[in-house]
Amino acid sequence: MAVYSATYWKGPELWDKQFFSLILTIPIVVFLRYIDYKLWLKIAPYFYLISVVLLGATLVIASPIKGAKRWLYIGGFNFQPSELAKLALILELSALISSKKKEWNNLVLFIVCLGITLLPFLITALQPDLGTALIFLFIFVCIIFLSGLHIKYLLSLAILGLVSIPLAWEYLLKDYQRERIFTFLEPTRDPLGAGYHIIQSRLAIGSGGIFGYGFLNGPQNRLKFIPEQHTDFIFSLIGEEFGFIGAVIVVTLFMVLFVLGLYISFKSDTESGTLIGVGIISMLCIHMFVNIGMTIGLLPVAGIPLPFISYGRSSLIVNMIGIGILSSIGKRRMV
Repeated sequence: MAVYSATYWKGPELWDKQFFSLILTIPIVVFLRYIDYKLWLKIAPYFYLISVVLLGATLVIASPIKGAKRWLYIGGFNFQPSELAKLALILELSALISSKKKEWNNLVLFIVCLGITLLPFLITALQPDLGTALIFLFIFVCIIFLSGLHIKYLLSLAILGLVSIPLAWEYLLKDYQRERIFTFLEPTRDPLGAGYHIIQSRLAIGSGGIFGYGFLNGPQNRLKFIPEQHTDFIFSLIGEEFGFIGAVIVVTLFMVLFVLGLYISFKSDTESGTLIGVGIISMLCIHMFVNIGMTIGLLPVAGIPLPFISYGRSSLIVNMIGIGILSSIGKRRMV
């Protein structure tokens, strides 16, 4: 409904693709529920390798879209390999830790896992897509923390990250990324330029009041004041048209999903099942947190979609596959 409201004036090209992608992925979720999730552990290295190759291919053969090489055009379908790489990283880290934890030294295992994470992180950062790249690090931290590897390694990595912030600011961040941070700190410094997105987004959400303007009736949406409203800023449309009540319902549904996902994960019959489940939930959680946070001005603007709601077939398909794997973990526990 949100994608339709944001794009119906363009014609059916976007919302009908999203709708049919959703319909087609529901049988995939049901099918994956009956496939033992342990099969994913066996193919995890190959899955990871394929995802990294596809991710690297974006730097070579992908055409720039809005200055970034993030998509591969495959058979009439614009595919974003970074979405697939997130799931592949979760599976590979879980498989490696569960199989080598008792055989390898903890430090060696930590370094190998860090290297596996940094490869898609660096490729994605070069696209450039720093927001998505940071999600790889978040997934890594969650899985490593839960795996029981020494916390001192994570603390050392965190300290190293803090110390390297000045270097990252000077040499890693591009001008538009620095501008996003400045705009986050002071949105009114460039209200018609860099601050335009966040100002219009907050106006839309705030103007929705308790119950909103109603479906298809949001003035900010109808007058097209908010760019990328069907993707990155779709939560502003929900706040405007469905109000505080609608926004709370969306957040509550996410919270229910996260709680159920964590419950399934921690009740898994194997450590690998727990790591996979927590990895999938952490991926969805950070997407939701960052997306909603940036639309209400609590976080800098980043190109992070709202799971299951923002337009984006690559994201939708990968997230639904993740739900299917999570459902399989729950089914094995019950058996």
